[in-house]
Amino acid sequence: MDVRNYLLTSLQQYRDPQRTFRDVDTALQMYGSLKPKMDTYTYDHGDTQLLLCLYGTTPITYRASPYNIPVAIWIPIEYPMSPPIFYVRPTSNMLVRPGINVDVSGFCYHSYLSTWKEDVVSHNLAELIAIFQQVFGKEPPVYTKPPNTSTPSPNSTPPITNARMPTTNSPASNKISSPASLSYPSPVKNTVDGTAFYNLSQVFSNLGVSQTNYQNAASPPTRPSPGQPPAGQAPSPGDLTPLQQQVYRKLVDRMKEFKMTVSVDMDRLLEANKQLNIGEHQIAYEHQVLVDVKQRLQNNIEVVKQKNQELEKAVEDLNTIPDIEVDESLCGTTVVYNQLFDLVAEDNAIVDTIYYLSRALNSEVIDLATFMKLTRALSKEQFMKRALVQKIRESVGFTV
Repeated sequence: MDVRNYLLTSLQQYRDPQRTFRDVDTALQMYGSLKPKMDTYTYDHGDTQLLLCLYGTTPITYRASPYNIPVAIWIPIEYPMSPPIFYVRPTSNMLVRPGINVDVSGFCYHSYLSTWKEDVVSHNLAELIAIFQQVFGKEPPVYTKPPNTSTPSPNSTPPITNARMPTTNSPASNKISSPASLSYPSPVKNTVDGTAFYNLSQVFSNLGVSQTNYQNAASPPTRPSPGQPPAGQAPSPGDLTPLQQQVYRKLVDRMKEFKMTVSVDMDRLLEANKQLNIGEHQIAYEHQVLVDVKQRLQNNIEVVKQKNQELEKAVEDLNTIPDIEVDESLCGTTVVYNQLFDLVAEDNAIVDTIYYLSRALNSEVIDLATFMKLTRALSKEQFMKRALVQKIRESVGFTV
């Protein structure tokens, strides 16, 4: 099955399959590094849905060098009334670099998406990909993991590499927002122990660092509104004393570790939720199969009961028939028929006798003279019996 036939078959469940097919086909023609597939899409509230996903890479040019950015673009069922869901999906040796248009989970947003529903006719998938190409060319959304540290700083501009899509689906990549919240993504914050925040705020107060700056430095990055820069930037380390800089760096490192731990836990929970949803569908399917089997068995039981009743009635009818003597059942109704019966039996007996005589001759049990003598006598008797049979058949009107 080619790509277009696959799309026509897969998009039958969509609200506008023709428009969706045109836009997706145009995007695939323009970006040959993208491929379509049907995959399970997990919303923030845990529900899953089978949607069309375009996965692969989008080429960009950054500092006069070409790169490939791994992406996954989900097409909602309500497309084009609902905009596509754009995600950056880093490979195993890469990390997401949060920015104005990309959050820490790889979710991408732009003013083009926020105005999508205002004019669904002029907005399309291919133009959206082209816009993000320009955005990624100015600010790459991924960077290579440094070999000497497990928590590189996303504030710098580290090098990026040509990337390919991972062969397995990452649970984090399926953590996406519902289509209704795509235009204005809600902030996502991680909660930490309140006592620890209070103690740290007291330390910063003693060091002369305001609680606002501390919170800006310690709080995880949030999803800003499309087209707006992130609010609450951390204080510059150059404005602090050496002791304050040391505490600041330690705090930032601890918060990075905390974010990584929360991200791993979230991925594990999302994967567990996905497996539970899959298990629920599988259980429902197996239950339906068992219900169908039970219904078929009940139908078969009814058929067996009906046939059993018919057999019992047939047995009762047979039991009412009087017994018949064996001799009476093998005898004719008239003397002529009895004579005919005997003549046919004797004719067959002569045939068998001649056969066994020939076998005895072949085995040299008897000689040829004896065989010829007995055969002549039997053949003569057989001729007479067959002539009498023919006469009786003609007399009673047997034509066969």
